[in-house]
Amino acid sequence: MYIDLSAVYFVFGTILSLLGIALLILLIILAVKLIKVVSNIGAIINKNKENIDSTLEGLPTITENVVEISGELKDVSAAVTETTADLIVAKENFTSQIDFVKEVVGIISKMFFNKDKK
Repeated sequence: MYIDLSAVYFVFGTILSLLGIALLILLIILAVKLIKVVSNIGAIINKNKENIDSTLEGLPTITENVVEISGELKDVSAAVTETTADLIVAKENFTSQIDFVKEVVGIISKMFFNKDKK
């Protein structure tokens, strides 16, 4: 008994041929869909060409405005930092003055309350 290899080759060859044909059909479908997508993108770009052009023309102005605003923000940030530091110093001075007043009031109250007890 022997196996006829030509029949096996024929079956495998047929299966591979059918798979190849199916793959080619899928590739053709993919190519058609891809062409449709590219044509839709082209139509959208053509439809909005004026808007795209006006946007691109305005980009340098927008960029300059962003640079100017960022510079102003740096100045504002520096001013806020200085003001915060000044407020911290003022708070510390105010706190120390309140502590001083509390000590003076404490001394005065001890003088009056201690006289009443004697």
